[in-house]
Amino acid sequence: MSIGLQPTKTDNVVSLRALSKNSKKKIDKKSGRKQPRANDYGIEFEPAPDSQFSINTPLKQKLMTTPSTNGSIKPNKTPKISTVFSTPKSKKKLELSVIEEDAGETHIIDEKKNSTEINKSLPVKKRKIDDINLDEMETPTKKTKTLSDLPWVAYCSQQHKQNILNNNYLCSDIIISTQNLLKFEFPEINGFQETTLAPVKLNGKWVSETGFQSQESPSLQIHHNGNAHWVLSLQTRDGNIYLLDSLSLNLTTSLEYQLTQIYGKDKKKLIIRIPDVQKQQNSIDCGLFAIANALEFCQTGFKGGTHITYEQKYMREHLIHCLENGKFTHFPKNNFGKTPKNLKTKTHIISINCDCGKPDTIEDMVGCEGKTGRKMCDVWTHRSCAKKNMKENSWFCEVHR
Repeated sequence: MSIGLQPTKTDNVVSLRALSKNSKKKIDKKSGRKQPRANDYGIEFEPAPDSQFSINTPLKQKLMTTPSTNGSIKPNKTPKISTVFSTPKSKKKLELSVIEEDAGETHIIDEKKNSTEINKSLPVKKRKIDDINLDEMETPTKKTKTLSDLPWVAYCSQQHKQNILNNNYLCSDIIISTQNLLKFEFPEINGFQETTLAPVKLNGKWVSETGFQSQESPSLQIHHNGNAHWVLSLQTRDGNIYLLDSLSLNLTTSLEYQLTQIYGKDKKKLIIRIPDVQKQQNSIDCGLFAIANALEFCQTGFKGGTHITYEQKYMREHLIHCLENGKFTHFPKNNFGKTPKNLKTKTHIISINCDCGKPDTIEDMVGCEGKTGRKMCDVWTHRSCAKKNMKENSWFCEVHR
């Protein structure tokens, strides 16, 4: 969430009303045929001549009786049987089967076979409402697509475009897509590594599985400083390193670690120049200024400075226009003058004393206890790196070991 990504896990919403309702015992669903209604008996009808109702069978006697009000069985009137009838003409022969139920046994009478088969009836198991598969009762509905499911450009979806228009914080997907487009347009410039390679702190220790790769000049990289802020680092052809920050914040440990991985190869001190650049008017447009400054460096060799002032209210629309067209143009500016000779810059020095190449600030340092004459040794290392060669809580470098 600190780098603008949407959380993957969501808390389940618990409905107390639904829980109390589900805890109650559900009424068993009735199975089998429906119970007869009061008006179902005593109806006069004319059976077909080939029907079993024209013959005096036990089933006919059972159906031709209705319960009276006092509980006794009252025979119905004999139905009128018409002697004049007509049957529909069909090429298929009509077959009639009558099922007679008799005290746990089922008799199937077929006119064609003229035989009776007796099968013992099996008990019917009732099914509760909870046991019924809802897929059998309802047809599955199609899942409605959201903006996150609709692609836009590169790693971004329509939801990313909506976030840009709604003045939201730029996430890493937008930054990576922008860097990939700049890398395609300016192949002579190195860098443009994915921002997700930044080290993270777990259980008090900084972990970097792959990390950033060392780059030769000229190069640039957009960084996430680990505190919801985007900055840009540049390495010019003369080897100088600049950090362009639209809020002029202090360097975090995560940012120092990233700068060391990219520019600190075989160096004991890394000098970072921080020029004075245009300041953003809110707390969410840092990514836009990092992208705009990166484009200026690619096109004009820009090192930063207040001599360039962007039209901040048009920067989001311009970014969408460039991504959709697949080509970057200058961001809208108020004025664009020559770079002043005496550019106001601050310097920040990152110490890299340990042989592992990581900055000193990631953990505690241990100094060598050896001496050269009266002078103490000035070799330092991280405590975790010195554990292998420590003796009685004292550490000695290779020279004094």
